[in-house]
Amino acid sequence: MQLDLFLLRVKETDVKCIFSYDPKQCLASREIKNNIPDYIMTQVSPKHFKLTDKIRSNKEITSFIKNLFDLSKINRNQKYSNVFVQYFSTTNDAKKYLEVLKDDRWKIINDTPSMYDRYPYDSYQNSIDSSAHSVIGQEFDNVAAVIDEHFYYADNGKLSTKGWNTISYYYPTKMLFQIVTRARKKPNIIIINNE
Repeated sequence: MQLDLFLLRVKETDVKCIFSYDPKQCLASREIKNNIPDYIMTQVSPKHFKLTDKIRSNKEITSFIKNLFDLSKINRNQKYSNVFVQYFSTTNDAKKYLEVLKDDRWKIINDTPSMYDRYPYDSYQNSIDSSAHSVIGQEFDNVAAVIDEHFYYADNGKLSTKGWNTISYYYPTKMLFQIVTRARKKPNIIIINNE
């Protein structure tokens, strides 16, 4: 494992390391199976500190994101004046709107494309826009993200996906989380053919 080699180098050079991670931002099943956060906690780190919430965003965005991914997290007292949701019945209309947003200096972030398979989100993405992987650790004032007809709320109230012809290498809900958490001031959710 790459982490083992890194830790060996750290021990050899006797330097101090700080590991910072968010287990929710593992995008691939392989990353989740490796369970690096647990490995770090049990094998490496003598001291652990936990942040209660994402500290770099405002309460409005944090509340919206929690509610988007889990309906049980609704905050009825929160106003969402900086959150935008647009619905389109066709992919073409959504793509046109995304171009308008781009011209207005919104950051359009795509799901990470596959090198081998064709995924449902390929039909509305523009290859020149950034991907979920390319923006890890970055933030932008205004961010647009797409939710298509494959997203739904499971019986437990959590956002999930269904109806793909192939198994995605990256989890679509985790990529969406990665995308919307890049917004510093205004997230804009573009919904395509999903009521």
